[in-house]
Amino acid sequence: MLAFKLSKNKRVFTGCYSFWLPIVDWKAAQIQLRNWKNTLNSERHKNQYKYITLASIPTNHPCSLLVDWVVHECGIKNLIYRPLSTWDDATKDALKIYNKNIENEFFHVGQGSFIFEHTAGNPLATHPELILETPLPKKCIKWTKRLELLLKGDRRDK
Repeated sequence: MLAFKLSKNKRVFTGCYSFWLPIVDWKAAQIQLRNWKNTLNSERHKNQYKYITLASIPTNHPCSLLVDWVVHECGIKNLIYRPLSTWDDATKDALKIYNKNIENEFFHVGQGSFIFEHTAGNPLATHPELILETPLPKKCIKWTKRLELLLKGDRRDK
């Protein structure tokens, strides 16, 4: 599985309990990336997260796949960690774009249940996380780029 990580500088933390944004669907990942960018670069942090890193998470790597960031309020060491390949499809499907409107429906997805309204064209999980239990090998890192280039495109003079 591919995953993004937002960071304050080019040297990205890939160690134990590092947080990543899982990518199941590129269209959904773009929406989720903007959600995380806006959340992390709020008034409190003043646009400190300027870099994005893409990594390939091995299927046998122990991790916790969360559909919402509030789930780990109990502490990240208390979460269930298992190889990525063993996570159920319902949890991975929550990361995709939904094609129908969902109004006041009850969903059980992975760690908990959600009751909410949802519009078509958006992912069910707006702030998903992939938390690694062990350090990610350096060979899994694909690239690190400035976030503004990815979101706004390359606007350099040609």
